[in-house]
Amino acid sequence: FDLTLIGSPKEPFISRYIADEKSITVIPALHPEKLIKLMGQFDIGLAIEPAKDLNNTLALSNKILTYFQAGLFIVASDTAAQQLFIDGHQQHGICTSLVKEKLYTTFTGIAENKEKIRLAKANRFRNAQLFNWENESALLLNEWDKVLS
Repeated sequence: FDLTLIGSPKEPFISRYIADEKSITVIPALHPEKLIKLMGQFDIGLAIEPAKDLNNTLALSNKILTYFQAGLFIVASDTAAQQLFIDGHQQHGICTSLVKEKLYTTFTGIAENKEKIRLAKANRFRNAQLFNWENESALLLNEWDKVLS
């Protein structure tokens, strides 16, 4: 596996975990349009949330939506929100515990199914396009109308 981190990692994280790793690339934070284009170059998006507080457990991160829209296979930690999302879009990824042994099993399975994951990328991308603002906003307006009625 090669890992690409996009953003601005802080010290001591860089010196402790990244500095001497040849398989880790760090790319500075990008404008959203450039980020979306770059996402297409990857196979997997990591949506790792530590469930550090109630918000982190119940909120869906923006990155998982970016990965979804790009057609990436999502490896998500098993917070309540991410589990619910993956349960609703099972072909788009997998949830896993952050326990070391479970992560090992998850990534071993991904390595064994690498070609299958890559072949399904175009299908995941097409499927995700159905969840655009035009379609989702109509659902939102419908719910809003119910409340106002």
